Amino acid sequence: MENEELYNEKTFLSVSSLGAIIGFFIPLIMWLLKKDDFSDYAKKFLTDVLNFELVIFIILFCLSAVPIPHRFINIAIFIFNMIIALRCFSAAREQREYKLPINIQLIK
Repeated sequence: MENEELYNEKTFLSVSSLGAIIGFFIPLIMWLLKKDDFSDYAKKFLTDVLNFELVIFIILFCLSAVPIPHRFINIAIFIFNMIIALRCFSAAREQREYKLPINIQLIK
């Protein structure tokens, strides 16, 4: 039974990490569904991914209000977000800690 719970945690964390490529909605849904059911490691991992994605969203939202050509900046942020999401996915599959480059605790 413990193996099954570990597998479920890994799966949820992996889906959350890959879902972060398209925005913060999938990590938010995973966090809302499972934040109380998982181990401390999984809760921290999921909260960190969600906080990172919220910061990325806030940055993109603020950039959209600035009247500068920001297409290249948006592409760079998307690529950066994709790389971080893939690293988080790898860390989730191996159940190891991953320190995100932007760690602002909006949600605790």
